[in-house]
Amino acid sequence: MKHDDLEILFNSLGRSLFRDKERVTIDLLGSAALILGYRCWTHASDVDARWDPQDSFVLCPLIAELGEKRKHPKGARWMKADSADIVVGEGEWARTVEYGFLKVRIPTAAFMMSILVQALHACQPGDTQYPPFGKTAAQCKALAQSQGWSKDDIVVQVAPFLARGIPPACDEWLNRIFASSSVSPKRPEMFGSAENCGSLITRG
Repeated sequence: MKHDDLEILFNSLGRSLFRDKERVTIDLLGSAALILGYRCWTHASDVDARWDPQDSFVLCPLIAELGEKRKHPKGARWMKADSADIVVGEGEWARTVEYGFLKVRIPTAAFMMSILVQALHACQPGDTQYPPFGKTAAQCKALAQSQGWSKDDIVVQVAPFLARGIPPACDEWLNRIFASSSVSPKRPEMFGSAENCGSLITRG
């Protein structure tokens, strides 16, 4: 799924919720957040999200219905709420994008980076699909470049979300990722236009 594919799916889901007169808010995570929020990643095989468990009774049947209708390769699992093991606490959100009765919260760059940093322990040297260190390392570097962050900047940005600091294994991976990396000058977070990305609402 690319940017436009995600837009179509979320708009369709929002219309279904409007039909059922149900309002739902989801927290967008993973590749989809990098695509819609920061335009620094190109595709996602599925959508990682988080929502109020009580909303599952409304949301899950609609996700399954939409996956079947669109003949999505992941079927009913094109969007899933299985990120509880990597996302602790409320988090921090930069924007809310509205698609009808569906509200999608986009994580701040710092919060998104904290999630990626904690997942670096799964990196594999010599990864062939995302060389040289794997998908998480590539996403970490892509988000850092979109923000103009160095490794030292990352340490400062993620500190509020990691009470015990960056795990040693993850810090070692950060050093490897940024050992020979240069980042471009800082530029604003990229959310696209209201026409292409829904109605953007800044949250306080």
